[in-house]
Amino acid sequence: MIIGAAKLIRHDTCEKDFEAFSGLNTQLTFFPRGFYDVDHSNLNKIIDKVDVNPVSIHYPSFPGEDVKFVDNLKMLRDEYCLDLFVMHPKFDSFSDAMAYLRSKSEEISKLGVKLAYENMPGPKDSWVCDIFSLYFGFSFTSLTYDVTHLAERMDAVAEIDGLLSRTDVIHLSNVNYGDNKRHDHLRINEGARDLVGFCEYLKGEEYGGQVILEYLPRNSNFIREDIKLVEDLVL
Repeated sequence: MIIGAAKLIRHDTCEKDFEAFSGLNTQLTFFPRGFYDVDHSNLNKIIDKVDVNPVSIHYPSFPGEDVKFVDNLKMLRDEYCLDLFVMHPKFDSFSDAMAYLRSKSEEISKLGVKLAYENMPGPKDSWVCDIFSLYFGFSFTSLTYDVTHLAERMDAVAEIDGLLSRTDVIHLSNVNYGDNKRHDHLRINEGARDLVGFCEYLKGEEYGGQVILEYLPRNSNFIREDIKLVEDLVL
């Protein structure tokens, strides 16, 4: 099991922004706005200098019909020597997603990458909430399970039980539910979810993928402390 944290990357991300991630396994999370202005050569220099260990990439959340999709995957794979991508399912329906992936399947397969699609928060019974719907069955697709994206009524263990072998990434953070607004991507010990119990489940199942703390930027100072907490629970 790999334990790490997500680092949001913008076009103006600098060395200081990475200081809290020094020495840590890190998922490089690219923001869509300004993505094409990112200086990847400079970013790689910062990563090396600060001693960050990239373990996966969160692809920018462009619309489903992403005309530069395959080219961007290849570029990011080559720039960072990583083949695991977390993906938001930016499609209106399951059938739209399947049609798009079929149309790109040969090109993606040749890249040798894995696309781990992530369950998303949404209206009740929305197809993107259901992690089962996101296992598309292609050789290059797998799952990212984000606990903080679950609806309040969903049980974190029950939703993923039986699918861990198909799940390459777990996004771990907490959430508070409200009548009008949910507050998510909180520290693991600050929300409504029992994440200690969920981590104990992962340990009992001998989960072998990546567990990535995905926090709001303001909580980045707590990343190292909370990674240690998770390590104590799952390793």
